[in-house]
Amino acid sequence: MCVIVGEMEDVRPWYENCRVFIAPTRFAAGLPLKVCNAAAVGIPVVATDLILTEPGWQRSPVLRSGTSAADFARSCVEAYDNEAVWRDPRATQLDLVNQLDLVNKCFSRSVFDAQLERIFGA
Repeated sequence: MCVIVGEMEDVRPWYENCRVFIAPTRFAAGLPLKVCNAAAVGIPVVATDLILTEPGWQRSPVLRSGTSAADFARSCVEAYDNEAVWRDPRATQLDLVNQLDLVNKCFSRSVFDAQLERIFGA
């Protein structure tokens, strides 16, 4: 079943009932915040290669992608069927620690401020 809910004030109730967060993005710019948010709360993610490469993430059992439509669909099914991954969010979070650390190192406020200072010379 697919439900389109539109803008939400708090997505936690939806995340608490999800097995997998799917991000079939073909065009994007910037940091994929929805994917980072889902990963941060321990939901396995299936995203396109575009979304994985933007923050510099690598594929893992809880962070999957596909290079073709068939590969992407297969990754979605595998993630959904992998009970060991979605049943224990702590294991998912542990596997994502390095991925999220990379996001923090690349996109933190201090990094942003340093880049602005470098560009505009404070």
